Amino acid sequence: MPSRDSETAEKDEAFWNRPLTLDFKGFFKTLGKATLHTSLGKWDELAADAIDLTAATGIKRTPQ
Repeated sequence: MPSRDSETAEKDEAFWNRPLTLDFKGFFKTLGKATLHTSLGKWDELAADAIDLTAATGIKRTPQ
């Protein structure tokens, strides 16, 4: 069992300081689907589109 002295806690980096990577193909593909779903009134599909848009922006954590 490791001693408590060897454990180090890392401070979590704020999300606005994390690097932002954008998958242009995935982002605009999902944005088009979200626009189509909105125009057709498929409101239940918009939740999945919002998740896909968030994933395409790619706010990633980096080890310090």
